[in-house]
Parts: sequence; structure tokens; C-alpha cells
Amino acid sequence: MYKIIRHKSFKKDITKIKMTDEQFAKFIVYCGKLIENKQLPKEASDHSLKGNLKKYREFHLGGDLVVLYKKDEKEKAVILIGIGSHNQIFQKNY
Repeated sequence: MYKIIRHKSFKKDITKIKMTDEQFAKFIVYCGKLIENKQLPKEASDHSLKGNLKKYREFHLGGDLVVLYKKDEKEKAVILIGIGSHNQIFQKNY
């Protein structure tokens, strides 16, 4: 089982976004799957990124809300890096 680590950028981002109850429920379910090292459902559209974000992955919560994360196999952790719209995520320098 993996542990969840919230990066300081994620903690900051989450205070600025508006999440519907449905998006929040998906966030909880998807994080549960990640800590159990299970595959996310297709609707989450979990995928690795390219370019300067190639060490990260993202999954979708509905609408334009995405979560940026990475897995640390050595620490057995899922590190939540950021949350927001695609535009907000890709404008930041992680």
C-alpha cells in the first residue's frame, strides 16, 4: 500500500479551486485506488505527461479539473503535485 503525500503546491492549489460533490467523490475514490496501486477507471483518463512535465501523471475529475501527481516507488508514495484546470496546471512551473 502506498501513502499519500500532498506537495505544498497541491495544498495551495486546493484552496483556490471549486469542486463539485461529484468531483470530490471521484477524487476520494481515485486516490484510494492509487494508494492500493490499482488502475484508475477509463473515465479518469489517467496518463503520463510530456515535455517539462514528463515525470508526472494526471487524472481527470470531470469538466476541466485535473490532478497532477507522481508515484515514488522508493518511498511507496503517491505525491499529489497540483490540482486545477489544464490551463492552471500547464502555466505553472513544477
